[in-house]
Amino acid sequence: MAFENTVWGRITLISTRHHGVALRFRGKEFSYDYLKDQVDKYASRLYNLGIRKDDVVCIAAPNIPSSIFAMYAVNSIGAINFIVHPLIPAKALEEDLKKTKAKLLLVLDQRYSIYKDIKQCPIYTISPKNELSPIEDFFYPIAYASKLKGSKGHDLTSVPFTKEPIERNTDEYKPSFYLQSGGTTGKNKIVVLNDRAVNYQGENVAWILGDQYRYCKGSGMLGFLPMFHGFGLAMGVHAPLTNYATSDLMATYNEKEIGKLIKARKLRYLIVVPYLAKRMLKGKTLNNPSVSNLTHAFIGADKTNPTVFTEFDSIMEKNNSKCRLLEGYGLTETVTVVVVNRIFDRKPGSVGKPFPDVKLKVIDENGNTLSTNQNGQICISAPCLALGYLNDKEATDKTFVTDENGIRWVLTGDEGYIDEDGFLFIKGRIKDMFKIAGFNIFPADIEDMTNKIEGVENCAAVYIDNPNHPYVHLFIKSDSKNIDTSELVKRVRENLSNELIKYAVPEKITVIDNLPLTNVGKIDKKKLIELD
Repeated sequence: MAFENTVWGRITLISTRHHGVALRFRGKEFSYDYLKDQVDKYASRLYNLGIRKDDVVCIAAPNIPSSIFAMYAVNSIGAINFIVHPLIPAKALEEDLKKTKAKLLLVLDQRYSIYKDIKQCPIYTISPKNELSPIEDFFYPIAYASKLKGSKGHDLTSVPFTKEPIERNTDEYKPSFYLQSGGTTGKNKIVVLNDRAVNYQGENVAWILGDQYRYCKGSGMLGFLPMFHGFGLAMGVHAPLTNYATSDLMATYNEKEIGKLIKARKLRYLIVVPYLAKRMLKGKTLNNPSVSNLTHAFIGADKTNPTVFTEFDSIMEKNNSKCRLLEGYGLTETVTVVVVNRIFDRKPGSVGKPFPDVKLKVIDENGNTLSTNQNGQICISAPCLALGYLNDKEATDKTFVTDENGIRWVLTGDEGYIDEDGFLFIKGRIKDMFKIAGFNIFPADIEDMTNKIEGVENCAAVYIDNPNHPYVHLFIKSDSKNIDTSELVKRVRENLSNELIKYAVPEKITVIDNLPLTNVGKIDKKKLIELD
């Protein structure tokens, strides 16, 4: 075991070879040397607070420099990062802290008053203040005076450095990250990951980019997807930093700031989830000649309306950019993406091909491997598979299985097929499939057809399990506030009636302002069922 195979070890090693910009935040740039120095200082403070190997440290903060310093510092000690949504309610957070037996909680200073009564473990704050410009630094305590009330004296940076030698972690296979997931069975779970898994996506950047990898060094990756999401942690933050690139951090989505980065030609790569891609397309950020500097945009985490791809690519072509929107596939149980379309090897409608060391297979309900173009459950074997679910052996044994050849697989719960060229196509969640009058109904089919209808921006079909009369309820978000909703509903119903069997045609169609989203940006169908 060697320290450079750990998460913190990778960026430590890079910092000895490259002294360019590691992080960019609100107009300020921070070198790899500064990153390494801050990680060491944060680790010293955490060590002085008694944090040791395998202790759990919970981080509830957005993507600000101090969150990154803290995450790597926790990892360097060999403690476990438990990263949660920065806006998680206090009651839910306290339950999670008990579940994980957390020894320390790090929260954004602006939210200290919300969490101050939590008794499970000591609470310290982290803040963007130290990495702001002098003017913003000066006005920060004034602008957020009401939110910062009571946080004084709890700042992690006020903790003295340890006088003891710090025992650094060198074990890449031990548990090191806890991330929350809906799980492949749909219930909320805590996924246990190790450094080997979190490093994996960064190791495959050269394969993903192909000959364009030569431009990676010093290039910027937009890192505003939060670290509680595997896509944000492994691809938005860690992968750029292990490939001599820059992670452009944002605490929240800021179209104006993204526009500035694009116009300054500091961004080369984007990673987005569907609802953020739509926001970007609605604004003016992408529709300017400066996007010619962009080369790759990756999208994942949820099903994407096909019109998003055509609209994005059209804007890129119009502005002489070779960048295209590339869909990938993964899950928290694999950290994030392990299948992806590449600029030079892609197929519309697919989520791409697997990374070189990733194996895919599709199985039927009896576990038999299916042939090309046959629908079944998608299974993945990869070096980045999770260790399992925290304190849930039953779910772990059900989801992670080892075959007769000793190969370990994760059963994704997703249905799809692999075509003759090796591209993976996703049909939807197996659990989402339901029966009405003996017919198999796939919400994904209803949604795909609806999303192609004029006036529809996005939609979600849910099954209403009425014991006397089960039916489908379709929720639609229109692409215009001025649209005649009754006409839209009529048009959708007519189109679907011509395409679907009658049992799949939604009995109810409702136009709503916004589709509710989960913490990781997926459409929250449980909330939609409650709206029925």
